[in-house]
Formats: sequence, C-alpha cells, structure tokens
Amino acid sequence: MRNHSQPRRAAIARSLAVLACAASSAWLTCATAGAKEAEWIWSPAYEKELAPQGECYFRKTFELASPQGGTIQVAADDNYELFVNGKFVGKGENWKVLDVYDITKHLVDGPNTVAVKAENTEGGSAGVVARVVVQHDGDTKVEHSTDETWNTALKEFPRWHDADFDDGQWLAARSFGMLNATLPWGNEVIVDGDSGRYRVTPEFLVEWVIGPEKTGSLICMTFDEFGQIIAAQENGPLVLVKDSNKDGLVDEVTPYCEEIKNCQGLLAVSGKVYAVGEGPEGAALYELSDDDQNGHIEQVKTVLKFEGEMGEHGPHALTLGPDGLIYMLLGNFTERVRKFESSSPYRNFYEGDLLTPRYEDASGHAVGVKAPGGTIIRTDFAGTAVEAYAGGLQNPYDLVFNQDGELFTCDSDMEWDSGMPWYRPTRLNHVAAGAEFGWRSGWSKWPEYFVDSLPPTMELGRGSPAGMEVYDHFMFPVRYHNALFVCDWSRGRILAIRTRPHGSTYKATAEVFLEGQPLNATDIEVGPDGWLYFCTGGRETEGGIYRVVWEGKVPPEILDRGQGLTAAINQPQLGSAWARQKIALTKQQLGPNWGRELAQFVQNPRNRAQKRVRALELLQLFGPYPQPSLLIVASKDRSPALRVKAAYLMGINADKSTEQRLIQLLGDEDLSVQRAAAEALARSGGSPPAERLVPLLASPDRHVAWSAARLLERMPTAHWDTEILEQPNPRAFLVGSMALLTTSPPRATIDEVLDRCQSLLAGYLTDDDFIYLLRVVQLGLIKGHITGDEVATLRSKLSAEYPAQDHRMNRELVRLLVYLQEPTMAERLVEQLHTDVPSVEKMQILTHARFLTAGWTLPLKLEMLKAYEEARAIEGGHSFEGYVENVSRDFFANFNEEEQRLVLADGVQWPTSALSVLAKLPKNPTPETLREIEALDAQVAKLDSEAAKRLRIGICAVLGASGDPDAMAYLRELYDAEPDRRVTIAIGLAQQPDDENWPYLLRSLSIVEGAAAQEVMMRLSQVDQRPNRDEAEVYRQVILRGLLLGENGSRRAVALLEKWTGQPQSAPGDPWDQSLAAWQQWFAKTYPNSPPATLPVDDEQNHWTYQELLSYLTGPDGSSGVAQRGAQIFEKAQCVKCHRYGNRGDTVGPDLTNVRKRFQTKEILESVLFPSQVISDQYASQTVITNDGKTYAGLVAPGAGGTVVVLQANGEKVEIPEDEIDQQARNKTSAMPEGLLNELTLEEIADLFAYLSSRPRHELVRRPVRAK
Repeated sequence: MRNHSQPRRAAIARSLAVLACAASSAWLTCATAGAKEAEWIWSPAYEKELAPQGECYFRKTFELASPQGGTIQVAADDNYELFVNGKFVGKGENWKVLDVYDITKHLVDGPNTVAVKAENTEGGSAGVVARVVVQHDGDTKVEHSTDETWNTALKEFPRWHDADFDDGQWLAARSFGMLNATLPWGNEVIVDGDSGRYRVTPEFLVEWVIGPEKTGSLICMTFDEFGQIIAAQENGPLVLVKDSNKDGLVDEVTPYCEEIKNCQGLLAVSGKVYAVGEGPEGAALYELSDDDQNGHIEQVKTVLKFEGEMGEHGPHALTLGPDGLIYMLLGNFTERVRKFESSSPYRNFYEGDLLTPRYEDASGHAVGVKAPGGTIIRTDFAGTAVEAYAGGLQNPYDLVFNQDGELFTCDSDMEWDSGMPWYRPTRLNHVAAGAEFGWRSGWSKWPEYFVDSLPPTMELGRGSPAGMEVYDHFMFPVRYHNALFVCDWSRGRILAIRTRPHGSTYKATAEVFLEGQPLNATDIEVGPDGWLYFCTGGRETEGGIYRVVWEGKVPPEILDRGQGLTAAINQPQLGSAWARQKIALTKQQLGPNWGRELAQFVQNPRNRAQKRVRALELLQLFGPYPQPSLLIVASKDRSPALRVKAAYLMGINADKSTEQRLIQLLGDEDLSVQRAAAEALARSGGSPPAERLVPLLASPDRHVAWSAARLLERMPTAHWDTEILEQPNPRAFLVGSMALLTTSPPRATIDEVLDRCQSLLAGYLTDDDFIYLLRVVQLGLIKGHITGDEVATLRSKLSAEYPAQDHRMNRELVRLLVYLQEPTMAERLVEQLHTDVPSVEKMQILTHARFLTAGWTLPLKLEMLKAYEEARAIEGGHSFEGYVENVSRDFFANFNEEEQRLVLADGVQWPTSALSVLAKLPKNPTPETLREIEALDAQVAKLDSEAAKRLRIGICAVLGASGDPDAMAYLRELYDAEPDRRVTIAIGLAQQPDDENWPYLLRSLSIVEGAAAQEVMMRLSQVDQRPNRDEAEVYRQVILRGLLLGENGSRRAVALLEKWTGQPQSAPGDPWDQSLAAWQQWFAKTYPNSPPATLPVDDEQNHWTYQELLSYLTGPDGSSGVAQRGAQIFEKAQCVKCHRYGNRGDTVGPDLTNVRKRFQTKEILESVLFPSQVISDQYASQTVITNDGKTYAGLVAPGAGGTVVVLQANGEKVEIPEDEIDQQARNKTSAMPEGLLNELTLEEIADLFAYLSSRPRHELVRRPVRAK
C-alpha cells in the first residue's frame, strides 16, 4: 500500500516520534523494573463490580528527602481528579489509558500526599489505578503505587487533598488485583502516548495504519482483490478500510455491508466476499456481491445456515483450500442445520466414555455438548455439499494452509480444568483429512496418546488463540518464510511458529514475535506490500489496524518476480485475494496458452520442484484442472513434494488409472507420499487390497497409520476384518482394530478383538503398543456394552499390570479396572495415593474411585475421605474445586447410613467431607441421622474456618429440607441464639413456611437480602396466611426488600404484598420502581404514624457511610476490638446515659445487655446510624408540650410523684409534672441522637462493638437447650 517514498518517510517519521515518546518515560520504566505493579483499588465498602454510582476519595502520604523528580501514571473507572500536596494536577475519564503526569514541581521535603477523587458514573465496576514513582536525592527511586496501603473514604472532607490532612480515620483501600491482570479491566490499559505498548522482534517496526476512532473494535479482517481491507466491527457491520486519495496511506473507513453483523470470518474470492455472521437469515455463511464495484454490498445470499446465534463458540473463520473449496471452522457450540455428506473424511465419531455418567464441567461450561464438538467443514461456493473434514476440537478461531497445502489450526484450552488429568493446553494442530482430536465436554477429553485420535503438533500453554496467517511472501527474512503467525488475544502477543517436516507431519518451535500492553489482536493478514497486518478489538476493547514491517533490505533479484507465467508461479501469498487477482490477470493475458504452458512447466524436470508444485496448484485453482495423465507422470518424479501434490490432486481428479497409481504410492518410500496416497484413495472412493494397507497401519508415523485406518473404515469390513484380526504385527492389529471397532461391528467381532488383546498381554509389547492396547480394550467394552464379569480373565491380566512406571499406563489402567470392578483395586488405589506420584495422577484416582463399588472396607473409605480433604487444598483451575466436590459427594453416596453417621460424628475433623455426605443424604434422613447432624452443628460452632462455615450452611439446608418437627424446632432455637446465622437459618425455615416458622420468617424480612430475600418472600407467598394489618413493620420491610432487590427480584415483594392485601397497587406490566412507589404511597396512607417505607440515606454529617463502617467492623481490623477499652467508650459515646449493659447505665432506652445475642452487627450498626428506621413502640420518641408552651422531645418515662421524665437527645433529663402537660404525641423520628459515632475513632468503634459482644459481669451465658 505504501509504495512511494513520501508515505514511507511518513511512516518512519511516525515510528521515530513514537520511539521518542517511549524515551521520555524511560526513567519511570527503569524505576519500576522489578517493583510491585500498581493495583486496582476502591473503597472496602463494596465488592468488585458491585459499586454504586458515586465518588470515592483516595490518599497516599510518604516522606521525601531532597526530591529530584516524580511521575504518576493514573486511570480510573470511570473518571478521576488528581492532586499532589493539595495542588490540582490533572483529570481523565478513559480507564483504558494511563495518563502521565510529571509531578516534580509539586514535591517537597518531608511529607507528600498524592490524592485522587474518583467517580463511578455508571455503577458496577469501579476502580483507580496509579503508578507513582518518585526520585530521592542520590538517584534513589521509590514507588508508592496504588495498593491496600492507600487510604480511602466515600465522603468529601474539607482540605482532604492537602498533605497535612489527617486521614488516620479513613479506611484501608480494597485491592481488586494488579494492573493488566485483573478483570473486568483485563490487559487493556495502555500508557498514554507510549509505543512501549508493543515490543517486537529486533529488525522490525510496528506501524499504526488506522486508529480506533475510525475503526471501532474489530473482530476479523481480510484484503480484497484490490488490496483494500474489509473488516468486521464487533457486533456491528462490515466496513471498508481504504486509501481514499491514493497517497499510499489508509485514511478512510466506510460502511461496506450493514446487513451482516457480528461477523467472525471473511474470505474474498473471485470478486465475491464470503462472510460468517448474523444476516437476513440469522447465523449463516453468506455470499456478498458488490456488482457495481462502488465499495458497498448490493446482494446478500445465504450459502449455509446455522441454528442459534453467533457466539464466541460458534461458527468462525474460513479459508480457501488448495482444492478450491471453502474450509470453515465451527466452534463446539455450533448447531448445524445440514447433515454432513457420507463422503466426509471425518465420520463415525462417538463420545468414547468408558465410565458413565460423564462428569460435566463443574462450573457449567459446555454441559451437554455432544461429539464431535468443534469441527472443520468444507463446502463449495454454493453450499450444495457439506463435508466434515475433522473434529474433536474445542474452539479454534482460525485456520490456514501452509506452503505445502497442509492445514493448521490453534485450539483453545479450557483453563478451568487446570490441575486435572484431562486439562489440555492451547495447542497447534496439523489437521489431516478425517483427523480426530478428542475434545469432549467435561472430564471426557481424550488424551493425546489415544490410538483413536491424533496428537497436537505443539502445545502452547495458556492462551486464547485468535487469527492465524501463514507467511508466504518474500519481504520478511527467510527464517519467517512459511512461518505461522498466531494472535494470542488473552496473553497480548503474536507468536511466530516455525514448522519443519517430520515424517508425514511436522515438528514446531514458537517464539514471541510481538507482544503488547495490551495487544488484543483478533486477526492477522499479509498485505500486498508483504508486511504483516493485524487488527485489534474484541469484548468491547480498543480497535485499530497496525502493520509490522522489516527494517532490512530485500535484494533486487528477490523483488523481481518475472513476467507472464513466471510471475504467476512466483506470486507470493497465494492464499490471498489480491494475489489470486494478479494470477487471474496473467491467465487472461496468456489466453489458451495458460493451461498448456503450466502442464509443460510441471513436466520439465529442470524446473525447481517447489515451482512445479505451484504450477499444479494453479491448474487446480484457476483451471484447466490437471489431467490424470499429467498427475501420474508427476507422481513418478523423484521429488517427494511433487509426488505428494500429485497424489493429493489424484484424489480430486480421479479415474481408474489414478486409483491404480495411488495404490502403488501406498508403498512409496516417503511417509508423506504414503499418507497423501491413502487420503486420496479415501477421497476418491478407492478400495485397495487390505494387505497393501497393513504396513501403513504398523507405521511409527501416527499420521500415516491414521490415514490408513480412515481408508479402511470406508471399505466394506468383510474385505479386511480377517486380515486385521489375524495380523501378527501388534501395532497393525491394534490400529486396525481401532478402525474396525469404529464401524460398530457385531459382538462376535468385538469378542475376537478382546481375546486377541488378552493374548497379546502374555507377550512383549512396546510401551506405546501397550497404551494402544488399553484404549482398544476400552473401545471394545464400550461398543459391546461388556461388563467386567464377562471378561474376568482379561480383567485379571490387566490387574497384574497395575501400577506401572508410566503415568499414561496407570491412567488408563485405573479407568479400565474401575470400570471392570476389579475386586483388589480399592486397596491398591489407596496405596497409590500414599505414594509420591504427582497430584494430577492422584486426581485421576480420586475422580475415578467413585465408580468403583467393589472391594471397599470402612478403613479404606476413611482413607479416601482424607484424600479428598487433601485434594481440596490443591491449587487448580476455576472448576477444580467443583470437580473435587462433585466426585467426593458421589463417593460418599455409596456410604451406608451407619458410615454416613460415622463421618458426620467426626465432621469436626472433616468438615468438607461431612458437607459432601450431607449433600448425598437420602431425601428423608432418619431421626437418628438428623440428631447426629444437630450434634455436629454444635461441635462445628467452635471452628472459625471457611469449611466449617460452609458446613453449617449445609446443615441448615438439610435440616430445613427434612421437614422434621424437631429439626425445625432446633433451627428456631438457632435463630434466637445465633444472630449471625439468621439469613441461612431463615432459608432453612422457609422450606416449611407455615405454623411455628411463620413468625420467624416475618422477623427475617429485616435482614435477608438478594437471593435469600427472594426465597423467603416466595415461600411466604405460598402460605395461606398473612400478617395482621396492625403489623405495619412487616409490610414496610417487604417494601424495603423490594427496593433493595430492584430489577433483580423486586417482583417477589410486589407479589407478596398483593397476596397479603388482596389490593394490587399497580398494573402487571408496570416497571418495578413504579410498582414499589405505589406501594410506598399505600403504606404512607395506611400507616401514617410509622416510619416511611424508604431506604436509609447516609447523613452527610457522618464521618463514615454505613457500608464503610460495616466493611470495617466485619473485616480483620474491626473484628479485633478490645472489650475492656470498649467499656470506656460506652461512656464516652454517651450510651450509658440511656442504655443499660449488665450493671452499668440507665434503663430509659433499650437494655443492650444481650444485644449481640438478638441482633447481627449490621442491625446494630443500622440502629446507630439510622435510628429512625426501626422504632420500637416502647422506645418511640414523643413530643411533650407544657401549659406554658414549652416543647420537649425525647424518650418519655414515668417519674416519681405524678411526673414524667423526658430523656432528650442531648442526654439531659427533664422532669415535668403531669398536670402541667398540655399535649403529648408520638414522633416518627427516634429520640436517639444521630452522629454518635462521629466523636470516635475507628479503633474506638471496634472496641465498643467488642464490648457489646462481651459477657456482662453479672451474667453467666449458656447455649439454650431444647426441652426433650
């Protein structure tokens, strides 16, 4: 595109400017090398992604001696204002960009303060991140970046940003995680103006082509015949990216096709564009036509339709194959409309599970997705025939053919499986015809050593592969020719993978060619100029198009591609539309001589073999198709590459002569030729003699053996099954038997296969052959539905092999022997768990042991219990813990009632296992078991671990679900005795919401939130019972629950109110807030003397918000208050003037002696900060007006000698004779003064709450015991 000197100079100038910008911040980069990265922080009052709209204030103070310099890089979600020592420095509102500030002039000797005011404008995710680096005298650099040492407040205080402001009572910030490593922000944050965003291999430059403001977020791209970029915007239309003024610089983005959205694959061919996306007929492959070539699509035609919508695991990229067909990737969630043709190379697929039912992903991913999972299909341009080419993939995004015409794709990993034996890293796959890669949902993924699958070419570790491209140009150094370039979206890099032939397949090495901060590359293409272009975007991240150029000089002789036919043969990047366009023009110029000259070129042995191969490819793609006679001649050439290509094309352009020649090529000395011949015979419907395939089945090259097995499967089994069953070569027998079992033969044939396997166990087998044998046995058992007792001798022989020295063998022996119910296996599994085998191998045992029913004794079961407990401490992926939980629960389900009660009795030692036992108890546990569970609850109450807390939650659930009257009575006692568990207990009581549980559920309405509130209200609505109309607070709390739930469940509150009153206050279709507003009006009218049904609002005069104080008091600092000090605070806060605690204080207000037994921390805090929210009739504030017009407000109590005593908000008491009172009325506000905590420090508040939780001196506290 930039072929002129002026644009090239402009590109260099721009690169230099970017490098200069990088140099300006180099001292900061050096300073932070090896230092701790900045963290996203916010107020501890809110969980990540649950922050409401509002402002948050941050401070960090540090000492400096002779400051020499300082820099801050800062960003906020959603905006910020930055101050240094009280001086305004700057502001920003793009969380994706770290704004850079030089703060040198603001720094002083002594204390310095960096202060940030941040605002969350939308609610949900909120955060501030800042890299703060300062330089002391002596060139010492220190970082003070955002982390939990920063202080924060939700309220603005006077002079809050000044260095001398005392923030000692602010809360420590909550850290959500490191910059560029924490969701939801991910790795999308870049430094403003810093080319350091990209780090590329030396000798290369990254150049900006067109920016995000014009492109938006991009998902995929391609070049058309004219060198223009067609790109797909995320969730948007297709756009055309072009050079409008022909100056060599891309400068314009125009709409190209608005009818196609959410496109994930583009292919330009012969003036048409094929797009995979959502169009007029939903998700489909569409053909787009721009007949008048005005840069806008006029016609959209459906080629191949899919069910459902486009998605991240749906239909993806497409490419043009060397046979002239479209090859397309379908992710594992794709729902096909059409059946695959019987001619498909990939057929006879199956699940392959030996042990069932399958354990699906514990977090719910891909549950129920059946084989073949992700597939590669091929079709013609009209979509008339659709063949499955390969399968067993998870979710690869792109696919490419290399210079040899071999297909590659990069499959994604399932990082949630990390730590489990079925975890498969991101992998590069060489995709042979009919390839099976063994992805299945859940734990059923096949290992690479299975005989009925192909291994990856290379494992790439963690990542998220996106676009791929093969470099078939000459503008890069030779070392990158034929390299595969792969975008890794999640890890922010582009890999260069070099492949080299290895037998009939490849070995590969990978290097990080380009990486960025971020580098959210979604697709990659080679442009007409030979440079490597990539686009960015995805998941609403920043888009744009960039290119990588080589700074070296290409020799003139390389630049000269020749004329006429020579230019066509030498044309680089044959897979691109612009390259094919140039070749088509050459064909047009040559006219009738085109085909004849190409055929002559192929037959001339003096031409380089690679060029002769290209001539054959041009005949196939541009016509006339190569004649069988020409292909037969080429197949006899001494060049293996030419023989391979000739064999490949004979599978497409076939006749009787080609079939015979292909059968001869099965015996070629080159492994690639053998494979190509077998694949071509399968494609053309050839049927060679079985004995010609046996040597291929025994080949050490798995791809050769695979192609031979696939060819066998297409032939009538009567032609070859005897040859396989009698085959003396173990490898040929095993691979052939795999093919035979794949065809689902009769039981007699399966028995013959298993008998032969049994006899092979008596002789010598290589390790690989033994592993193949184990899988063949599995397939035979699966296909024949054969049990262990039916093959007792085989079971015994296999049992003698366990354990082996090879982890692969042990995995499959465990799988087999557990299925066969080997009686001695239980003891040996436990023995293996006591060895030093890697944890992943122990997980193989633990996940399979639950299917073993034979041989278990109580001691062995208890050993397994210990092993499951230990497994829970292993670090793994997101689903690891869930898998362990599911298999352990199923293992404990095999415990009889006595064994279950034994585990429960010792549940203090095994809280997690006890929880698993609870989950698998029968629906109606016996009374004895329920009493055991109640006893366990009392014991676990002494523990403070997370496992113990989860167990107590499970106990409440089991007791509640039982419906047992004694269990319900126990839960009610717990509700009264343990305020902190009331939400969980309420859910248990809600399972039987009537009778004695009813009043408890009404009381719980003031504390339940979220899902618990919805559950309680739903259960209450199922009971034919309602509160008395004078129970105003119950109705008020239902309204408040609805307001808290908002659009996430407020309908439950409205439905309950309508049931109780029989008086709907709004129409069914009204918005939730409108409906609740109507109920608020109803409440105000019905209960005019009650506090209004509105949520409390933080008083601006208070030093802390409710959420801040609650997070502090329930956190580690707030939970470590000292009761002895709290006794003094009880007086300092004037609590003692109104309230009694033990023997101290007055009795005018509520007695607080047992307040922590009756209320949760949050309820007590609410009463202090929002005293007017809930007012007891006994302690309601009253206004007293005397005969002489004086007014007193406060708590009113009888006095001595015909007087009343008014305790006012300031703590003073006034005694008034009753005969001097003119009026006396109840108030809607509490007599308790607000702002009582403002005079205290955070530590003092923690001490006060510790005091209220301590045992008063005069009282001996005991746990209530239910009467028997």
